[in-house]
Amino acid sequence: MPEPLRIEVVPEAGHEEDMGRATKALLGHDIIQVDFAGRDLWLVAHDVVDKGHEAGQRFTATIQDMDTGRVLLADGRFDELEFSTLNNAAWQRPPFDDEFGWAVDSLKEDEVLGPALESGELLAYRPMPALVSFNDPDGNVDRAVAVGLRSTAGEHRIVGVRTADGEILRAPANVPAPSTDDCGAPMEAASAPAPGARQARVRVWRGEEVLWDMLVVRPSASSGTNGSGVELRTVDYLGARVLQRAHLPIINLEFADGTVAERHWCHEEAAFVAEGEDPVAGFRVCATRPGTILETATDGGDFRGVALWLDGEEVVIVSQLEAGPYRYVNEWRLGADGTIRPRLGCSASTNSVTCNPHVHHAYWRLDFDILAPGSNVLREFNDPPIRGETRWHFMRFEVKRPRDPDHGRYWLVRHDRDGREYSIVPGPEDGTADEFGAGDVWVLAYSPDEMDDGQGFTTDRAMARAGLDRFVSGEPVHSEDVVLWYAVHVSHPGTGLDRVGPDLVPGHWGPKHLPETKLLDESPEPAGE
Repeated sequence: MPEPLRIEVVPEAGHEEDMGRATKALLGHDIIQVDFAGRDLWLVAHDVVDKGHEAGQRFTATIQDMDTGRVLLADGRFDELEFSTLNNAAWQRPPFDDEFGWAVDSLKEDEVLGPALESGELLAYRPMPALVSFNDPDGNVDRAVAVGLRSTAGEHRIVGVRTADGEILRAPANVPAPSTDDCGAPMEAASAPAPGARQARVRVWRGEEVLWDMLVVRPSASSGTNGSGVELRTVDYLGARVLQRAHLPIINLEFADGTVAERHWCHEEAAFVAEGEDPVAGFRVCATRPGTILETATDGGDFRGVALWLDGEEVVIVSQLEAGPYRYVNEWRLGADGTIRPRLGCSASTNSVTCNPHVHHAYWRLDFDILAPGSNVLREFNDPPIRGETRWHFMRFEVKRPRDPDHGRYWLVRHDRDGREYSIVPGPEDGTADEFGAGDVWVLAYSPDEMDDGQGFTTDRAMARAGLDRFVSGEPVHSEDVVLWYAVHVSHPGTGLDRVGPDLVPGHWGPKHLPETKLLDESPEPAGE
Protein backbone atom coordinates (compact mmCIF):
# COMPACT_ATOMS: atom_id res chain seq x y z
CA MET A 1 0.00 0.00 0.00
CA PRO A 2 1.33 3.48 -0.85
CA GLU A 3 2.02 5.84 2.01
CA PRO A 4 -0.82 8.29 2.72
CA LEU A 5 -0.65 11.82 1.36
CA ARG A 6 0.32 14.69 3.65
CA ILE A 7 -0.50 18.41 3.30
CA GLU A 8 2.04 21.06 4.24
CA VAL A 9 1.00 24.74 4.43
CA VAL A 10 3.65 27.37 5.18
CA PRO A 11 3.71 31.18 4.99
CA GLU A 12 5.03 32.86 1.87
CA ALA A 13 5.49 36.60 1.59
CA GLY A 14 4.33 38.51 -1.44
CA HIS A 15 5.10 42.07 -2.49
CA GLU A 16 3.76 43.75 0.65
CA GLU A 17 6.78 46.04 1.11
CA ASP A 18 6.86 47.00 -2.56
CA MET A 19 3.11 47.70 -2.57
CA GLY A 20 3.49 49.82 0.55
CA ARG A 21 5.94 52.04 -1.30
CA ALA A 22 3.72 52.06 -4.38
CA THR A 23 0.64 53.04 -2.36
CA LYS A 24 2.42 56.06 -0.87
CA ALA A 25 3.53 57.13 -4.34
CA LEU A 26 0.04 56.69 -5.80
CA LEU A 27 -1.58 58.75 -3.05
CA GLY A 28 0.70 61.60 -4.06
CA HIS A 29 -0.34 61.38 -7.71
CA ASP A 30 -1.63 64.60 -9.32
CA ILE A 31 -5.05 63.07 -10.09
CA ILE A 32 -5.58 62.17 -6.44
CA GLN A 33 -4.32 65.50 -5.14
CA VAL A 34 -6.69 67.40 -7.44
CA ASP A 35 -9.82 65.22 -7.63
CA PHE A 36 -9.67 63.19 -4.40
CA ALA A 37 -8.12 65.57 -1.87
CA GLY A 38 -9.22 64.70 1.67
CA ARG A 39 -11.06 61.56 0.60
CA ASP A 40 -11.03 58.24 2.46
CA LEU A 41 -9.02 56.20 -0.08
CA TRP A 42 -8.31 52.48 0.25
CA LEU A 43 -6.08 50.20 -1.79
CA VAL A 44 -8.62 47.39 -2.23
CA ALA A 45 -6.76 45.12 -4.67
CA HIS A 46 -3.44 44.70 -6.41
CA ASP A 47 -1.54 42.27 -8.61
CA VAL A 48 2.05 41.92 -9.78
CA VAL A 49 3.10 40.54 -13.17
CA ASP A 50 4.64 37.14 -12.44
CA LYS A 51 6.49 36.23 -15.63
CA GLY A 52 8.21 37.72 -18.65
CA HIS A 53 10.52 40.72 -18.67
CA GLU A 54 8.18 42.65 -16.34
CA ALA A 55 7.99 39.89 -13.71
CA GLY A 56 8.19 41.26 -10.18
CA GLN A 57 8.27 44.89 -11.34
CA ARG A 58 5.01 45.83 -13.02
CA PHE A 59 1.94 46.09 -10.82
CA THR A 60 -1.72 46.99 -11.13
CA ALA A 61 -3.85 48.30 -8.27
CA THR A 62 -7.42 49.31 -7.50
CA ILE A 63 -8.04 52.33 -5.29
CA GLN A 64 -11.53 53.12 -4.00
CA ASP A 65 -12.93 56.33 -2.57
CA MET A 66 -14.94 54.90 0.31
CA ASP A 67 -17.20 57.96 0.46
CA THR A 68 -18.41 58.03 -3.14
CA GLY A 69 -17.50 54.54 -4.35
CA ARG A 70 -15.43 55.92 -7.23
CA VAL A 71 -12.68 53.57 -8.38
CA LEU A 72 -9.24 54.40 -9.78
CA LEU A 73 -7.20 51.82 -11.69
CA ALA A 74 -3.43 52.18 -11.31
CA ASP A 75 -0.65 50.75 -13.48
CA GLY A 76 3.03 51.17 -12.74
CA ARG A 77 6.45 49.73 -12.01
CA PHE A 78 8.13 49.46 -8.63
CA ASP A 79 11.38 50.81 -10.10
CA GLU A 80 9.64 53.77 -11.80
CA LEU A 81 6.88 54.77 -9.41
CA GLU A 82 6.93 58.39 -10.58
CA PHE A 83 5.59 57.25 -13.96
CA SER A 84 2.56 55.36 -12.62
CA THR A 85 -0.77 56.04 -14.34
CA LEU A 86 -4.23 56.37 -12.79
CA ASN A 87 -7.52 56.08 -14.66
CA ASN A 88 -11.11 56.33 -13.52
CA ALA A 89 -13.23 53.18 -13.79
CA ALA A 90 -16.77 53.31 -15.13
CA TRP A 91 -17.98 50.85 -12.50
CA GLN A 92 -18.03 50.62 -8.70
CA ARG A 93 -17.03 47.75 -6.47
CA PRO A 94 -19.78 46.15 -4.37
CA PRO A 95 -20.04 47.10 -0.69
CA PHE A 96 -17.61 45.70 1.85
CA ASP A 97 -18.93 44.01 4.99
CA ASP A 98 -18.28 47.17 6.98
CA GLU A 99 -20.21 49.31 4.50
CA PHE A 100 -23.14 46.92 4.43
CA GLY A 101 -23.13 46.78 8.24
CA TRP A 102 -23.22 50.59 8.33
CA ALA A 103 -26.24 50.56 5.99
CA VAL A 104 -28.09 48.11 8.25
CA ASP A 105 -27.25 50.20 11.32
CA SER A 106 -28.69 53.24 9.50
CA LEU A 107 -31.93 51.33 8.91
CA LYS A 108 -32.11 50.47 12.61
CA GLU A 109 -32.33 54.18 13.36
CA ASP A 110 -35.39 54.57 11.13
CA GLU A 111 -38.65 54.99 13.06
CA VAL A 112 -40.48 52.45 10.89
CA LEU A 113 -37.86 49.86 9.96
CA GLY A 114 -35.74 50.12 13.10
CA PRO A 115 -38.14 48.49 15.59
CA ALA A 116 -38.88 45.64 13.16
CA LEU A 117 -35.17 44.95 12.68
CA GLU A 118 -34.45 45.10 16.39
CA SER A 119 -37.33 42.76 17.24
CA GLY A 120 -36.44 40.23 14.54
CA GLU A 121 -39.63 40.82 12.55
CA LEU A 122 -37.35 41.85 9.68
CA LEU A 123 -34.09 40.14 8.72
CA ALA A 124 -31.52 42.13 6.70
CA TYR A 125 -29.49 40.35 4.02
CA ARG A 126 -27.25 41.25 1.09
CA PRO A 127 -29.39 41.30 -2.07
CA MET A 128 -28.74 41.60 -5.77
CA PRO A 129 -28.18 44.21 -7.05
CA ALA A 130 -25.66 45.04 -4.34
CA LEU A 131 -25.94 48.75 -5.12
CA VAL A 132 -28.92 50.95 -5.96
CA SER A 133 -26.82 53.95 -6.96
CA PHE A 134 -28.44 56.68 -9.02
CA ASN A 135 -27.51 59.84 -10.91
CA ASP A 136 -27.98 63.10 -9.03
CA PRO A 137 -29.34 66.25 -10.78
CA ASP A 138 -25.82 67.08 -11.97
CA GLY A 139 -25.41 63.66 -13.56
CA ASN A 140 -22.93 62.37 -10.97
CA VAL A 141 -23.32 58.89 -9.50
CA ASP A 142 -24.70 58.88 -5.97
CA ARG A 143 -23.64 55.63 -4.26
CA ALA A 144 -26.35 53.80 -2.35
CA VAL A 145 -26.03 50.41 -0.67
CA ALA A 146 -28.85 47.91 -1.25
CA VAL A 147 -30.28 46.04 1.73
CA GLY A 148 -32.67 43.12 1.39
CA LEU A 149 -35.37 42.81 4.03
CA ARG A 150 -37.24 39.59 4.74
CA SER A 151 -40.22 39.45 7.07
CA THR A 152 -41.04 36.50 9.33
CA ALA A 153 -43.87 35.76 6.87
CA GLY A 154 -41.35 35.33 4.04
CA GLU A 155 -42.05 38.63 2.31
CA HIS A 156 -39.08 40.35 0.62
CA ARG A 157 -38.26 43.90 -0.40
CA ILE A 158 -35.09 45.87 -1.19
CA VAL A 159 -34.29 49.34 0.16
CA GLY A 160 -31.23 51.54 -0.28
CA VAL A 161 -29.05 53.67 1.98
CA ARG A 162 -27.26 56.64 0.42
CA THR A 163 -23.60 56.59 1.51
CA ALA A 164 -23.20 60.39 1.45
CA ASP A 165 -25.66 61.05 4.26
CA GLY A 166 -27.46 57.82 5.24
CA GLU A 167 -30.72 58.80 3.52
CA ILE A 168 -33.03 55.79 3.14
CA LEU A 169 -34.36 55.04 -0.34
CA ARG A 170 -37.58 53.14 0.33
CA ALA A 171 -38.40 52.37 -3.30
CA PRO A 172 -35.12 52.44 -5.28
CA ALA A 173 -35.29 52.03 -9.04
CA ASN A 174 -34.34 48.89 -10.96
CA VAL A 175 -34.74 46.36 -8.16
CA PRO A 176 -37.09 43.39 -7.91
CA ALA A 177 -40.58 44.35 -6.75
CA PRO A 178 -41.70 43.28 -3.26
CA SER A 179 -42.18 39.53 -3.33
CA THR A 180 -43.51 36.67 -1.24
CA ASP A 181 -41.16 34.19 -2.91
CA ASP A 182 -38.69 32.56 -0.52
CA CYS A 183 -35.73 30.80 -2.13
CA GLY A 184 -32.31 29.57 -1.13
CA ALA A 185 -30.69 28.00 1.91
CA PRO A 186 -31.67 29.27 5.37
CA MET A 187 -29.27 31.81 6.84
CA GLU A 188 -27.44 30.98 10.05
CA ALA A 189 -25.03 33.03 12.13
CA ALA A 190 -21.82 33.46 10.16
CA SER A 191 -18.31 34.26 11.25
CA ALA A 192 -17.08 37.80 10.75
CA PRO A 193 -14.28 38.34 8.23
CA ALA A 194 -10.96 37.84 9.98
CA PRO A 195 -7.55 39.15 8.99
CA GLY A 196 -5.20 36.58 7.62
CA ALA A 197 -2.42 35.91 5.18
CA ARG A 198 -2.97 36.75 1.53
CA GLN A 199 -1.31 33.57 0.33
CA ALA A 200 0.48 30.42 1.44
CA ARG A 201 2.83 27.82 -0.01
CA VAL A 202 1.13 24.42 -0.22
CA ARG A 203 2.97 21.14 -0.75
CA VAL A 204 1.52 17.66 -0.96
CA TRP A 205 3.88 14.88 0.11
CA ARG A 206 3.92 11.11 -0.15
CA GLY A 207 6.62 10.02 2.22
CA GLU A 208 9.73 11.99 1.29
CA GLU A 209 8.51 12.85 -2.22
CA VAL A 210 6.79 16.15 -3.07
CA LEU A 211 3.94 15.46 -5.47
CA TRP A 212 2.52 19.00 -5.65
CA ASP A 213 4.10 22.35 -4.90
CA MET A 214 2.15 25.57 -5.47
CA LEU A 215 1.28 29.01 -4.18
CA VAL A 216 -2.37 29.33 -3.12
CA VAL A 217 -3.90 32.83 -3.00
CA ARG A 218 -7.13 33.24 -1.05
CA PRO A 219 -10.14 34.86 -2.81
CA SER A 220 -9.93 38.15 -0.89
CA ALA A 221 -6.40 38.70 -2.27
CA SER A 222 -6.94 37.18 -5.73
CA SER A 223 -6.14 38.99 -8.96
CA GLY A 224 -8.45 40.62 -11.48
CA THR A 225 -11.11 43.29 -11.68
CA ASN A 226 -13.53 41.30 -9.52
CA GLY A 227 -11.09 38.90 -7.91
CA SER A 228 -10.78 35.34 -9.18
CA GLY A 229 -11.63 32.95 -6.37
CA VAL A 230 -9.05 30.53 -5.01
CA GLU A 231 -6.04 31.23 -7.19
CA LEU A 232 -3.28 28.69 -7.82
CA ARG A 233 0.12 29.96 -8.96
CA THR A 234 3.40 28.25 -9.93
CA VAL A 235 1.76 24.82 -9.88
CA ASP A 236 4.44 22.09 -10.09
CA TYR A 237 3.76 18.36 -10.29
CA LEU A 238 6.68 16.03 -9.54
CA GLY A 239 9.06 18.96 -9.72
CA ALA A 240 8.00 20.28 -13.15
CA ARG A 241 5.81 23.27 -13.97
CA VAL A 242 2.22 22.67 -15.13
CA LEU A 243 0.46 26.02 -14.66
CA GLN A 244 1.75 29.48 -13.91
CA ARG A 245 -1.68 30.66 -12.82
CA ALA A 246 -5.11 29.03 -12.64
CA HIS A 247 -8.09 31.04 -11.43
CA LEU A 248 -11.74 32.01 -11.97
CA PRO A 249 -11.85 35.68 -13.02
CA ILE A 250 -15.37 35.87 -14.51
CA ILE A 251 -18.77 34.76 -13.18
CA ASN A 252 -22.02 36.13 -14.56
CA LEU A 253 -25.67 35.18 -14.64
CA GLU A 254 -28.77 35.70 -16.77
CA PHE A 255 -32.38 34.93 -15.94
CA ALA A 256 -34.25 32.80 -18.44
CA ASP A 257 -36.62 35.56 -19.54
CA GLY A 258 -33.63 37.71 -20.56
CA THR A 259 -34.72 40.68 -18.44
CA VAL A 260 -31.98 40.46 -15.80
CA ALA A 261 -28.27 39.81 -16.22
CA GLU A 262 -25.50 40.41 -13.71
CA ARG A 263 -21.71 40.36 -13.50
CA HIS A 264 -20.77 38.92 -10.12
CA TRP A 265 -17.54 39.20 -8.14
CA CYS A 266 -15.16 36.50 -6.92
CA HIS A 267 -13.19 38.17 -4.12
CA GLU A 268 -15.67 38.03 -1.25
CA GLU A 269 -15.29 35.07 1.08
CA ALA A 270 -18.48 33.59 2.52
CA ALA A 271 -18.54 31.70 5.82
CA PHE A 272 -18.74 27.91 5.83
CA VAL A 273 -18.10 25.06 8.24
CA ALA A 274 -14.50 23.88 8.47
CA GLU A 275 -13.00 22.07 11.45
CA GLY A 276 -9.23 21.89 11.68
CA GLU A 277 -6.00 23.73 12.35
CA ASP A 278 -4.69 26.95 10.80
CA PRO A 279 -0.97 26.61 10.01
CA VAL A 280 -1.29 29.99 8.27
CA ALA A 281 -4.01 32.48 9.21
CA GLY A 282 -6.88 32.10 6.73
CA PHE A 283 -5.76 28.62 5.59
CA ARG A 284 -7.31 25.69 7.48
CA VAL A 285 -6.25 22.05 7.15
CA CYS A 286 -9.23 19.80 7.92
CA ALA A 287 -9.36 16.13 8.86
CA THR A 288 -12.85 15.78 7.38
CA ARG A 289 -14.76 17.32 4.50
CA PRO A 290 -15.70 20.98 5.09
CA GLY A 291 -19.38 21.81 5.15
CA THR A 292 -20.14 24.27 2.39
CA ILE A 293 -23.67 25.33 1.54
CA LEU A 294 -23.88 22.33 -0.82
CA GLU A 295 -23.23 19.87 2.02
CA THR A 296 -25.13 21.52 4.87
CA ALA A 297 -28.01 23.12 2.92
CA THR A 298 -27.60 26.14 5.21
CA ASP A 299 -25.68 29.37 4.77
CA GLY A 300 -23.13 30.21 7.43
CA GLY A 301 -20.31 28.78 9.47
CA ASP A 302 -17.26 29.53 11.53
CA PHE A 303 -14.61 30.06 8.86
CA ARG A 304 -13.80 32.36 5.95
CA GLY A 305 -10.76 31.61 3.86
CA VAL A 306 -9.30 28.52 2.19
CA ALA A 307 -9.81 25.01 3.56
CA LEU A 308 -7.71 22.00 2.56
CA TRP A 309 -8.42 18.32 3.16
CA LEU A 310 -7.49 14.90 1.85
CA ASP A 311 -10.14 12.92 -0.01
CA GLY A 312 -8.37 9.62 -0.57
CA GLU A 313 -5.78 10.19 -3.28
CA GLU A 314 -6.81 13.82 -3.89
CA VAL A 315 -6.00 16.99 -2.00
CA VAL A 316 -9.00 19.33 -2.09
CA ILE A 317 -8.60 23.12 -1.87
CA VAL A 318 -11.93 24.89 -1.33
CA SER A 319 -13.44 28.24 -0.46
CA GLN A 320 -16.97 29.60 -0.57
CA LEU A 321 -17.60 32.84 -2.46
CA GLU A 322 -20.37 35.35 -1.87
CA ALA A 323 -22.02 37.76 -4.33
CA GLY A 324 -25.20 39.19 -2.83
CA PRO A 325 -27.38 36.17 -2.03
CA TYR A 326 -25.44 33.92 -4.40
CA ARG A 327 -22.92 31.38 -3.10
CA TYR A 328 -20.24 29.72 -5.18
CA VAL A 329 -18.28 26.71 -3.93
CA ASN A 330 -14.88 27.21 -5.58
CA GLU A 331 -12.86 24.01 -5.47
CA TRP A 332 -9.62 22.55 -6.84
CA ARG A 333 -9.00 18.80 -6.60
CA LEU A 334 -5.42 17.67 -7.27
CA GLY A 335 -4.80 13.94 -7.54
CA ALA A 336 -1.71 11.98 -6.66
CA ASP A 337 -1.70 10.87 -10.31
CA GLY A 338 -1.36 14.49 -11.50
CA THR A 339 -5.01 15.08 -12.45
CA ILE A 340 -6.35 18.56 -11.69
CA ARG A 341 -10.10 19.03 -11.38
CA PRO A 342 -11.37 22.64 -11.20
CA ARG A 343 -14.89 22.48 -9.77
CA LEU A 344 -17.67 25.00 -9.17
CA GLY A 345 -20.93 24.59 -7.31
CA CYS A 346 -23.71 27.20 -7.31
CA SER A 347 -26.28 27.94 -4.62
CA ALA A 348 -27.85 30.87 -2.77
CA SER A 349 -28.89 32.04 0.66
CA THR A 350 -32.47 33.04 1.44
CA ASN A 351 -33.79 35.59 -1.08
CA SER A 352 -36.75 36.25 -3.35
CA VAL A 353 -35.45 35.73 -6.88
CA THR A 354 -33.21 32.69 -7.34
CA CYS A 355 -36.18 30.32 -7.57
CA ASN A 356 -36.79 31.88 -11.00
CA PRO A 357 -34.98 29.99 -13.80
CA HIS A 358 -31.50 31.37 -14.48
CA VAL A 359 -28.12 30.27 -15.82
CA HIS A 360 -24.74 30.75 -14.14
CA HIS A 361 -21.75 31.18 -16.45
CA ALA A 362 -18.23 30.82 -15.06
CA TYR A 363 -14.89 31.19 -16.86
CA TRP A 364 -11.60 29.68 -15.67
CA ARG A 365 -8.32 31.09 -16.95
CA LEU A 366 -5.62 28.40 -17.23
CA ASP A 367 -2.13 29.74 -17.98
CA PHE A 368 -0.26 26.60 -19.02
CA ASP A 369 3.52 26.64 -18.80
CA ILE A 370 4.32 22.98 -19.40
CA LEU A 371 7.94 22.84 -18.13
CA ALA A 372 8.47 26.55 -18.93
CA PRO A 373 6.73 29.63 -20.39
CA GLY A 374 6.51 29.32 -24.17
CA SER A 375 7.41 26.29 -26.28
CA ASN A 376 3.93 24.86 -25.72
CA VAL A 377 1.70 23.57 -28.49
CA LEU A 378 -2.03 22.90 -28.38
CA ARG A 379 -3.99 20.33 -30.31
CA GLU A 380 -7.68 19.49 -30.60
CA PHE A 381 -9.12 15.96 -30.80
CA ASN A 382 -12.32 15.02 -32.67
CA ASP A 383 -13.76 11.55 -33.24
CA PRO A 384 -15.24 11.16 -35.77
CA PRO A 385 -12.85 13.56 -37.53
CA ILE A 386 -14.20 16.93 -38.57
CA ARG A 387 -11.88 17.14 -41.57
CA GLY A 388 -10.51 14.27 -43.62
CA GLU A 389 -9.35 11.29 -41.60
CA THR A 390 -7.31 13.17 -39.01
CA ARG A 391 -8.61 13.09 -35.46
CA TRP A 392 -5.95 15.52 -34.20
CA HIS A 393 -5.16 18.98 -35.50
CA PHE A 394 -2.89 21.75 -34.27
CA MET A 395 -4.23 25.10 -33.14
CA ARG A 396 -1.70 27.52 -34.60
CA PHE A 397 -3.45 30.85 -33.95
CA GLU A 398 -5.76 32.28 -31.32
CA VAL A 399 -9.23 30.85 -31.70
CA LYS A 400 -12.57 30.37 -29.97
CA ARG A 401 -13.91 26.80 -29.97
CA PRO A 402 -17.19 25.24 -28.83
CA ARG A 403 -17.44 22.01 -26.90
CA ASP A 404 -18.70 19.24 -29.18
CA PRO A 405 -19.63 16.02 -27.33
CA ASP A 406 -20.79 14.45 -30.60
CA HIS A 407 -17.12 14.39 -31.64
CA GLY A 408 -15.69 13.65 -28.20
CA ARG A 409 -13.82 16.95 -28.43
CA TYR A 410 -11.03 17.75 -26.03
CA TRP A 411 -7.73 19.64 -26.09
CA LEU A 412 -4.11 18.86 -25.28
CA VAL A 413 -1.24 21.17 -24.28
CA ARG A 414 2.26 19.81 -24.71
CA HIS A 415 5.83 20.99 -24.53
CA ASP A 416 7.12 21.02 -28.11
CA ARG A 417 10.38 19.17 -27.33
CA ASP A 418 9.32 16.89 -24.48
CA GLY A 419 6.76 14.17 -23.96
CA ARG A 420 4.98 15.80 -21.03
CA GLU A 421 1.46 17.06 -21.68
CA TYR A 422 -1.93 17.82 -20.18
CA SER A 423 -5.33 17.10 -21.71
CA ILE A 424 -8.31 19.37 -21.04
CA VAL A 425 -11.33 17.06 -20.96
CA PRO A 426 -14.81 18.68 -20.71
CA GLY A 427 -17.09 17.60 -17.90
CA PRO A 428 -20.28 15.82 -19.00
CA GLU A 429 -22.52 18.48 -17.43
CA ASP A 430 -20.55 21.65 -18.26
CA GLY A 431 -23.40 22.98 -20.38
CA THR A 432 -23.79 24.69 -23.72
CA ALA A 433 -23.14 28.38 -24.33
CA ASP A 434 -26.05 30.55 -25.36
CA GLU A 435 -25.70 34.08 -26.73
CA PHE A 436 -25.15 35.58 -23.29
CA GLY A 437 -22.85 32.72 -22.27
CA ALA A 438 -20.40 33.93 -24.96
CA GLY A 439 -18.63 30.60 -25.61
CA ASP A 440 -16.95 27.49 -24.24
CA VAL A 441 -13.20 27.62 -24.92
CA TRP A 442 -10.77 30.34 -25.99
CA VAL A 443 -7.17 29.55 -26.95
CA LEU A 444 -4.99 32.64 -26.51
CA ALA A 445 -1.40 33.78 -26.40
CA TYR A 446 -0.28 34.96 -22.97
CA SER A 447 -0.59 38.66 -22.22
CA PRO A 448 -0.24 40.27 -18.77
CA ASP A 449 -3.03 42.66 -19.81
CA GLU A 450 -5.57 39.86 -20.33
CA MET A 451 -6.12 38.57 -16.80
CA ASP A 452 -9.82 39.27 -17.34
CA ASP A 453 -11.99 41.44 -19.58
CA GLY A 454 -11.83 44.49 -17.29
CA GLN A 455 -15.55 44.65 -16.50
CA GLY A 456 -16.58 45.27 -12.91
CA PHE A 457 -19.84 44.42 -11.18
CA THR A 458 -22.81 45.50 -13.28
CA THR A 459 -26.46 44.69 -13.93
CA ASP A 460 -26.29 46.00 -17.51
CA ARG A 461 -26.83 42.96 -19.73
CA ALA A 462 -24.49 44.05 -22.52
CA MET A 463 -21.69 44.87 -20.10
CA ALA A 464 -22.24 41.80 -17.90
CA ARG A 465 -21.56 39.41 -20.81
CA ALA A 466 -18.01 37.98 -20.84
CA GLY A 467 -15.87 40.04 -23.21
CA LEU A 468 -13.30 37.41 -24.16
CA ASP A 469 -13.94 37.43 -27.90
CA ARG A 470 -11.97 40.64 -28.34
CA PHE A 471 -8.82 38.85 -27.14
CA VAL A 472 -8.91 36.58 -30.22
CA SER A 473 -6.70 38.73 -32.42
CA GLY A 474 -4.97 36.14 -34.58
CA GLU A 475 -1.72 35.93 -32.63
CA PRO A 476 0.27 32.68 -33.08
CA VAL A 477 0.00 30.13 -30.28
CA HIS A 478 2.07 27.28 -31.79
CA SER A 479 5.25 26.77 -29.73
CA GLU A 480 4.30 29.85 -27.72
CA ASP A 481 3.01 30.70 -24.24
CA VAL A 482 -0.53 29.27 -24.26
CA VAL A 483 -3.49 30.42 -22.15
CA LEU A 484 -6.79 28.57 -22.28
CA TRP A 485 -10.10 29.96 -20.99
CA TYR A 486 -12.72 27.32 -20.16
CA ALA A 487 -16.38 28.14 -19.44
CA VAL A 488 -19.22 26.24 -17.80
CA HIS A 489 -22.93 27.05 -18.05
CA VAL A 490 -25.12 25.85 -15.16
CA SER A 491 -28.93 26.06 -15.21
CA HIS A 492 -30.79 26.75 -11.94
CA PRO A 493 -33.09 25.49 -10.67
CA GLY A 494 -31.54 22.53 -12.41
CA THR A 495 -30.91 18.84 -12.22
CA GLY A 496 -29.48 18.82 -8.73
CA LEU A 497 -25.90 18.82 -9.98
CA ASP A 498 -23.33 19.22 -7.26
CA ARG A 499 -20.22 20.59 -8.98
CA VAL A 500 -19.16 21.02 -12.61
CA GLY A 501 -15.88 21.59 -14.43
CA PRO A 502 -13.26 19.95 -16.67
CA ASP A 503 -10.53 17.43 -15.88
CA LEU A 504 -6.89 18.33 -16.60
CA VAL A 505 -5.19 14.97 -17.16
CA PRO A 506 -1.40 14.48 -17.38
CA GLY A 507 0.38 12.34 -19.95
CA HIS A 508 3.99 11.12 -20.19
CA TRP A 509 4.70 12.75 -16.83
CA GLY A 510 7.19 11.70 -14.25
CA PRO A 511 10.91 11.44 -13.50
CA LYS A 512 11.33 8.46 -15.86
CA HIS A 513 9.61 9.91 -18.92
CA LEU A 514 11.40 9.60 -22.26
CA PRO A 515 11.95 12.94 -24.05
CA GLU A 516 10.79 12.99 -27.65
CA THR A 517 12.27 14.90 -30.56
CA LYS A 518 8.94 15.51 -32.29
CA LEU A 519 5.23 15.44 -31.69
CA LEU A 520 3.62 12.07 -32.30
CA ASP A 521 0.19 12.16 -33.96
CA GLU A 522 -2.18 9.26 -34.41
CA SER A 523 -2.50 10.34 -38.02
CA PRO A 524 -0.69 12.85 -40.26
CA GLU A 525 -1.37 16.53 -39.80
CA PRO A 526 -3.63 17.84 -42.59
CA ALA A 527 -1.99 20.08 -45.15
CA GLY A 528 -2.43 23.75 -44.32
CA GLU A 529 -3.15 23.16 -40.63
